[in-house]
Amino acid sequence: MSSFYVSTDQAVQFNDQSIGVGIGGPTRLALTFGVFFFDYDLDGRLDYLQTNGHVEDEIHRVQASQTHRQSAQLFWNCGDGCDRTFIAHDIDALGDLATPIVGRGAAYGDLNQDGRLDVVLTQIGGPPLVLINKTPTPHSWLGLQLKGLKPNTFAYGAKVTVRHGQTSQVKTLTPTRSYLSQMALPLHFGLGTSQQVDEVVIEWPNGEVHKLTELAINRYHVVEQSTGQLD
Repeated sequence: MSSFYVSTDQAVQFNDQSIGVGIGGPTRLALTFGVFFFDYDLDGRLDYLQTNGHVEDEIHRVQASQTHRQSAQLFWNCGDGCDRTFIAHDIDALGDLATPIVGRGAAYGDLNQDGRLDVVLTQIGGPPLVLINKTPTPHSWLGLQLKGLKPNTFAYGAKVTVRHGQTSQVKTLTPTRSYLSQMALPLHFGLGTSQQVDEVVIEWPNGEVHKLTELAINRYHVVEQSTGQLD
């Protein structure tokens, strides 16, 4: 199964909570490569996706429960008040994401600039799957493209805090994650039902801090470190 570790302040710093949060059981039979967290429905909570595929093309001959091609899996983050954090989507509800492939890499980005994060999966013996996110959602969002100072013009390592209402979201610009994959560079924040962003705090890699207010939602903004203002 895929493992989910929760950090603690105890001597053993991480506890395996895979079963309790809802990821362990549904992923027990899958052989997983690419994984990431992203907010596919823009409700402000990070959901979880993994792409699967076995390494042996005739594994079914020796293990009937296994197949070479396997479907990806998507877990919705239910948030507080649920008996488990992540709820696995039924395969019939995944559309083309459920296509069995020998999955390896997995990445996300807003490919068509509609505010919803799309997915690209790579596979052995076949072309990449480009999956456009058509999830109906009433939720708002905010996108930030950072332009840092030379030589780190992509601003790798910058930390951004977005505050809206009683919620604060913090993300670090680190595009390389998952398995042999890189995510799109703009930082993307689902805002749920919030209709405004109160404050954006950018901590640039060199320690410089800029604060922005009154940013329009449901659009992408470019922020220049040289000025601390929107481009």
